[in-house]
Amino acid sequence: MKSFGAAIALVFATAGAASAMPAAPAATARAAAPIVLVRDGCGPGFHRAGPGECVPNGGRVGPRVVEPVGPRVVEPVRLPPPCPRGYYRDPRPGVPLCYPRF
Repeated sequence: MKSFGAAIALVFATAGAASAMPAAPAATARAAAPIVLVRDGCGPGFHRAGPGECVPNGGRVGPRVVEPVGPRVVEPVRLPPPCPRGYYRDPRPGVPLCYPRF
């Protein structure tokens, strides 16, 4: 019976130390949150100032200049001249020969 009483006393003595939440929060400096707060989805240092327009905090910025891309120069594809009627072209690439059909 003594060992049973000792076991109960040990359970109650150690149960007080295990707690899910401390009685009072620790008085330490508040840590920085892992979340970066942004405004209206524009990112840090910007805010929305119109329909879909993000501008830096502190004032409006002039419009961006977007220049069109110049035309691309592409070499023309040179095809060999067609074979006359009754002839066929050599099937090998780069061989511009015509052979008669038999």
